[in-house]
Amino acid sequence: AVSNLKCSFSSFAVNGWTDVTPNTVTSSEEFGFEIVVTNMKKAKARIVGANASAEAAIVLTPTGMNVIEQTPIGNLMLTTIFTTGGQDGKFLATHSRHVGDTKTVPSPSQHYGYCQVVKP
Repeated sequence: AVSNLKCSFSSFAVNGWTDVTPNTVTSSEEFGFEIVVTNMKKAKARIVGANASAEAAIVLTPTGMNVIEQTPIGNLMLTTIFTTGGQDGKFLATHSRHVGDTKTVPSPSQHYGYCQVVKP
């Protein structure tokens, strides 16, 4: 019966490459967005950020809820809200960005934080 989730992420790992050797950097960064479930039967949601929003698909599994967004160029963003490990109404979550284009080296990243149900 989840309708909205507010997600907050405080740390991340980003990867770049030198030739074909991965170069991973970790750091902290505060950012967040809201996941609005628009139609659970059709597995549809909307990601709402500070500056934009995007349509997304929902995949429910025994381990959690996965929200998948595809950008116009075809990059995938995956947010997983886990069913276990959280506390005080906060569910552990990761937000992965699989970002690349046709001219530069890909820049994938993974952000770590939590999501909590927004009360109506």
